[in-house]
Amino acid sequence: MRDHDIPPARLAAQRLWLARAIAWALLLGGWLALGALGRQQLGAFAAGQGPVALWLLSIGGLLTLAGARRWSAASLRFLLMLAGVFAAAALLAPRQAGAAVLAVAVAWAALVVAASFTVRALRGVQQRKPPAPIAPALAGAVLAWALVGDLDALRSNAAPLGFTLLAAAFLLAALLPARMNAQGGCRSGLFDCSLPLLTPELWRHPAQWPLAAAALGMLPMMASLPVMADWCGALRWPAALGTALHLGAMLLPAACLSGAAPARRPALAVGMVLALGGAALLMAGLSALLAASLMHGVAWSLAWSAMLKRPRLAANAHAGPTPAPVLAAALTAVAVLGLGVAMDRYGPVALTAVHALLAVFGVFGCLRAYQATPVALSRV
Repeated sequence: MRDHDIPPARLAAQRLWLARAIAWALLLGGWLALGALGRQQLGAFAAGQGPVALWLLSIGGLLTLAGARRWSAASLRFLLMLAGVFAAAALLAPRQAGAAVLAVAVAWAALVVAASFTVRALRGVQQRKPPAPIAPALAGAVLAWALVGDLDALRSNAAPLGFTLLAAAFLLAALLPARMNAQGGCRSGLFDCSLPLLTPELWRHPAQWPLAAAALGMLPMMASLPVMADWCGALRWPAALGTALHLGAMLLPAACLSGAAPARRPALAVGMVLALGGAALLMAGLSALLAASLMHGVAWSLAWSAMLKRPRLAANAHAGPTPAPVLAAALTAVAVLGLGVAMDRYGPVALTAVHALLAVFGVFGCLRAYQATPVALSRV
């Protein structure tokens, strides 16, 4: 069946919006929940980042295996419900152990991939080009924060999360159109799969380094949130507040700029924000690290917003294929584990070094972007 032969689904735009919001909640909630549960059950290794690394690697592997085939509505519904049942069963186990958390990571990865395919299927039945997923992403962040933003409460009782994952899986299954011809796989970046994929076309041009560095900034920020929740105890901040600040920094700037015209030199603005984050590290104490992390969250948001508004790079900025999902996921998983090991050994100093490096790329790229001719950016 050809794509243009598929009839539009009833309330297609509303169903796409809701599916996107659920998918973003699954993505952001996975970083938070698996990091918190891993720190509780498997904290002796890599600051508990083992389940997060397995989750990322599983997403990449599943995308690679499933990306070449076309999914029917029935098979995708089965995958959604199966992943939801397994994730809920592992979270509802009487005594959660490390093996149960690893099982949750694999099932959650299947949910993220199936949610991505669901969004793709619903995009295929739209009568007009859907808007950028900024508003659904913000709604998904609010939902993720409501469910797992309080990491301390999650560690003490994960049962509500299990029931929620099961409900999300069945709701996504219900949102699928009756007839579809959705192919798996994903484009580079955010959304479909939302891995911090490599962006070689940006790294080849120093003037675009701020955008590439800001895109990678999502990794240390999300991976460190469960650890920073413990560190923030020294600041007498509740864990839920720190999570809300980070999620807000990532998504609120993009939401505020959603109706604005595209910036002519987005890399310059992003580089300046990255540099401000680096300057915040000159302050003393954990508050400096928190400020830098929030500023780099804002930089991520600005870069994402700019890339959504500029659909293509200029032809001469494209060179070389996008890395396969499994390769990008493997590199991301290794980076997460490396950061976890470094935080275990060196504490906040390790995370400070990462944010300082992002700021260096931002400053250097900012200088080059000031001299560069504006170019169109690829969609993230």
